[in-house]
Amino acid sequence: VVRGVVTHRCRPVEAWRRLCLAASAAALRVPGQEGDHGKAQILRRTQVFLCTIASMPRLLQEHSMWTDEELKLHTVIVDECGCTPESSTPMLLRTNPRNLILVGDHKQLSPLSLIDPAALRRTGHGRSLLERLALTCPP
Repeated sequence: VVRGVVTHRCRPVEAWRRLCLAASAAALRVPGQEGDHGKAQILRRTQVFLCTIASMPRLLQEHSMWTDEELKLHTVIVDECGCTPESSTPMLLRTNPRNLILVGDHKQLSPLSLIDPAALRRTGHGRSLLERLALTCPP
């Protein structure tokens, strides 16, 4: 028996599904607050943020707009970071992560950018953080 859910009348999987749905709905409800005013409470309660590198500025902006607290994430996981420009990493560090996990292959796709690749190479911005780490910290 799960607290608050009686499992003898329905399958346990269905009971878990109902419990998860109820918990999700309760987490999104903020008593006495309507619309955007509830965002602060939601942002304070949220334990997992899923976003792209491109949407990270919006997450940081909304967090600073709705809360006075500094965003401190325990772990930031960057998937396909071999194609993430090195210039994007300072934005990730604004979340004050205890752990920064980079997942990818620096020998596959080069970093994606709208800037001319020749200009990126000239200024030293044509590589990913993963590529820099692979070059400076060999195994």
